[in-house]
Amino acid sequence: MNPDENSLETILEKLTSMEQRRKTKIADEFNLLHRVSELAASGSDLQEFFEYIVEEISNSMNVAIVSLMLIDWEEGQLRIRAAKGLPKEVIERARVRLGSSIAGRVAQEGRPFLINNVEEYSDLGISKSKSRYTTPSLLSVPIRSRSLILGVINVNNKLDNTIFNDTDLDLLSTISNQAGLAIENVMLINKMKEQWENQKHLLDEMRRQNELKNDLVINLSHEIKTPLNAIVGYVDLLLNRVMDEWAKDLLSKILQRSLHLNRITDQMIHYFALQSKALHFNFVSTPPISIIKSVAEKLSKLAAENEVKIEIEPVGLQSTVMIDENLFTQAIEALMDNGIRFNKKKGRVIISGHRAQAEGADMLTIRIEDTGPGINPALHSILFEPFRQTSDIMENKPDGLGLGLPIAEAIITAHHGTLKLLRSDSNGTVFGLTMPIG
Repeated sequence: MNPDENSLETILEKLTSMEQRRKTKIADEFNLLHRVSELAASGSDLQEFFEYIVEEISNSMNVAIVSLMLIDWEEGQLRIRAAKGLPKEVIERARVRLGSSIAGRVAQEGRPFLINNVEEYSDLGISKSKSRYTTPSLLSVPIRSRSLILGVINVNNKLDNTIFNDTDLDLLSTISNQAGLAIENVMLINKMKEQWENQKHLLDEMRRQNELKNDLVINLSHEIKTPLNAIVGYVDLLLNRVMDEWAKDLLSKILQRSLHLNRITDQMIHYFALQSKALHFNFVSTPPISIIKSVAEKLSKLAAENEVKIEIEPVGLQSTVMIDENLFTQAIEALMDNGIRFNKKKGRVIISGHRAQAEGADMLTIRIEDTGPGINPALHSILFEPFRQTSDIMENKPDGLGLGLPIAEAIITAHHGTLKLLRSDSNGTVFGLTMPIG
């Protein structure tokens, strides 16, 4: 062994080189996230976007095979939308049922798989395609949009023949999260563009109004949401790498504020999407009690911070109604959130329900009641107008844009229901949500 190899100078040179490679790798990862966000903001074709993501993952992670699969909900199967390193016939014909194979398990369970020995997973169909594995390791991560799983990204066959590690998993998960946000963003923009093209024959004023809405949503997505998504991705990646507690605390605060601004932007996008009929509803027949309990659990921390008690009277909430569970949850959450924030210390939020007849139809009315100071009667007429807030009568003005109630009303209207202010005085406020039973 050369004695110079153990000299302090040589050791320092090696450490410096290792640190430089680490910094270069992190910089490359950030650049990758930036490029993905930029392409999403351009409003490009989804297929072009998928192929770009696959190519970038292959280059950045130094892998031979990458596939991006999305769920076809009508078939209940995953289909390859873009891939690298796979034969054309495999890309065109491959179908994976949810729950079968590794990709199907990831899509169904919503959790990533980091596998370092594919031989141990022969029961999941790997043996049928074993010839495509030159290394025993693979990664498969879900593509998410909020709580919804859109698909999976699979990678295998590292070109340097090494196995995947937790750092690879962190990077691919971050890219996948960005992909999910971007896919939802691009799909929403494309849907709204399609809606606009189909409405060109309407009156000039309707065309002008929809054009303004469409332009605003696209500008919001480009100027606010896409950079925010990138910031969230960058900070999330840094939190997994930084060891200093002070820096972690600062990054956590940045992440929380960025997520808050992201939620506000989401509210605006959802409001305009509802107004332009761009959102797709998946109606199912279910009693609202389970959703109300789930929302109550989610808001329990906020209620505790505000010293407010949530009370649910389940007896009247057992009737089944046709609802889109995700959007109905959003409406209930907005109403309960208001009841908590605009309440008094030691106050209550009471949720109850009862059946009634209206124009010969069975209806369910859900009451959301709080024990707060009430709403100024002069403001009752603007409660459901967008970008108007009633919080000027409160001591502490909450963050927000005044879209909670307008969005909730639009969602309930789309459910063939109504949302009304039933009462508001010094004893509290009551909102009534009425929907057909079925």
